[in-house]
Amino acid sequence: MDEQAKRKRPTYSDEFKQDAVRLVVEEGYSFKRACQAVGVCEATLRSWHAKLAPPPEPCGEDATVEEMQAELKRLRRQLKQTEMEREILKKPRRTSRRSRHEVCLDCSAPRLLFGGCHVSTAEGEPLWLLCVG
Repeated sequence: MDEQAKRKRPTYSDEFKQDAVRLVVEEGYSFKRACQAVGVCEATLRSWHAKLAPPPEPCGEDATVEEMQAELKRLRRQLKQTEMEREILKKPRRTSRRSRHEVCLDCSAPRLLFGGCHVSTAEGEPLWLLCVG
């Protein structure tokens, strides 16, 4: 076995993850500097930050124009992400069966069922057959 196969992915405690996120949120470290300080890759720290960082406080009435613009930018990005997730969830899963009694036929197979019955489908759509029995 080579050395990479022997290495295991390191596991970190929840407290360690929270401390690493605190460096970015409270101490003002950049992600790059915080990663170097704690010894993890940037993608790992960013995923911890997404899960563990508290949501930013909304701007008050006395906020500066720059603070309001930053909040507007953050909220637009959050809205775009949420809309994209909603659209993905609204789409039907093409690979899932509609019920446990349905079977997807191989569309590359001949389009004849038992008894010589011809079955046609729309282009690119899977062919579903309801099995009753």
